[in-house]
Amino acid sequence: MPFDGIRDFTHISRVSVGSTLFVVNANRPWKTFEEFVADAKRRPGQISAASSGIGTISHLTISKLMKTAGIEVSHVPYRGLAPGLNDLIAGNVDMIFDGMPALMPHVREGRLRALAVGSQKRQPQVAGLENVRGMAELIPGSDMDMEFWYCISAAAGTPAPIAQALHRATISAARDREYGEKLIPLGFTAISDDTPEGFTDYVRSQDRVWRELVEISGAKLD
Repeated sequence: MPFDGIRDFTHISRVSVGSTLFVVNANRPWKTFEEFVADAKRRPGQISAASSGIGTISHLTISKLMKTAGIEVSHVPYRGLAPGLNDLIAGNVDMIFDGMPALMPHVREGRLRALAVGSQKRQPQVAGLENVRGMAELIPGSDMDMEFWYCISAAAGTPAPIAQALHRATISAARDREYGEKLIPLGFTAISDDTPEGFTDYVRSQDRVWRELVEISGAKLD
């Protein structure tokens, strides 16, 4: 069902944000992001990048990386993240760039090697992985900031008193220390300072960002 992300909702607040994570098969030779990029430039199109399907975050993220880093990899779309991850762990493909929550358990178990986070800054979830840095450090001057988020939004036209009550409850929950601490191992960071107006502006900016990524990727509706 078609909808307009601005017009058809009363946006309340984000509740958490997660970063993407760039990982490779643990048996591949690259130990740093710089080594990967250098090899990809030497062998354009010969490194395979799994995704969870055309138009998914992993597809759009690797497309943005190719443009930003000036590399070319071979995109291998799967029907969902699980089969792509299985093939990556088995060594049938080389890398994937997807949400941190799904990938970090495999990094901790040594099945995958993390080389970078997709956000501008290093994230607390990768503490102890000294080679894993953010895009602002790895590709200085780039606008690559591949994060995703969860939010509370209501239907357009929701009465202001109800929207305000939802916002107060959301922010109160997000400021709970136990809630924030439980999110970190899962790959998320709590958001506790959004206003409805600020979040609506953020949605507008994200709409522009992801529209550009769809164009870069070449993804089309069937």
